[in-house]
Amino acid sequence: MYRLILLCFLLLTGLSSCKYVEQDLHTQQSTIPQAAYDTWEYVKKYDRAKKGYVGGRRFGNYEQLLPKKAANNQKLNYKEWDIHPKKKGQNRGAERLVTDSDGNAYYTADHYDSFTKLEP
Repeated sequence: MYRLILLCFLLLTGLSSCKYVEQDLHTQQSTIPQAAYDTWEYVKKYDRAKKGYVGGRRFGNYEQLLPKKAANNQKLNYKEWDIHPKKKGQNRGAERLVTDSDGNAYYTADHYDSFTKLEP
């Protein structure tokens, strides 16, 4: 019922294009590859990208698909991380992990068009 009300609200207010919404964790978490969780664990421990990976660059959140502020009202800063190693001469692909300054992580399979929040 809650989802139906939320969907109606989004459609009526024109916010249906907002692509980041807290998802039902039972259905969404299964779509996140293990490589995203592995990258998140490494970043939390070492605050840098694994050898052979690209990561740690500032992510601007210009489309504002991710939260702008933390629960304590502080502005959030973001970094992006590849979840697969860089291969010379090959495109890095669309999958990324984005972490915020509050300790959260978000997976994108479509190069920042949509995000799924990782849960520990």
